[in-house]
Amino acid sequence: MTALREFTFDDLFKFNRMVFDPLTEVYSISFFMDKILEFPMLATVAVAPNEQLVGFILGTRVIKDELVGDGKNLDLISSHGHVSVLSIDHEFRRLALGSLLMERLHASMDRQRDWYVCLYVRSKNQGAIRFYQLLGYVKYRWLPHFYGNDSGYEMRMPLPRDVERICLKEKDNMVDSS
Repeated sequence: MTALREFTFDDLFKFNRMVFDPLTEVYSISFFMDKILEFPMLATVAVAPNEQLVGFILGTRVIKDELVGDGKNLDLISSHGHVSVLSIDHEFRRLALGSLLMERLHASMDRQRDWYVCLYVRSKNQGAIRFYQLLGYVKYRWLPHFYGNDSGYEMRMPLPRDVERICLKEKDNMVDSS
């Protein structure tokens, strides 16, 4: 049985197999260290009984001031979450580990009263796009040439605080959800 726990610095020496997978973006060690230090509650690993790392997720929170509303009832969207990296060891895919890691991240962001969660995904990675859509994400914005050799999408999922799905209403940014 796989266990979820907080990502530690020692895990940086155990995740090469996942980080160098062609479906995972490659980032520097300092990128990972910054995320772990700034948002430890949003950094989680999945560990097999033999202590092998089989998946991990790193999230961040973005805090900004953006007024939304109908003119009478204004509210302040003060923060949203972002999935910086999600990676599952290729031998452990399709076992719901990605869903478990995402659910834990969503719950943490919901406790922080974030409005939505966003992420970026390569347009060629149709498996990941389908996975995120099954979790409730919507293609929000097309990102031409976002990756060196590929375009991408920003995908968003409203959290329970965003009852009216305000985070998806900027129509000039939205893309076809197909």
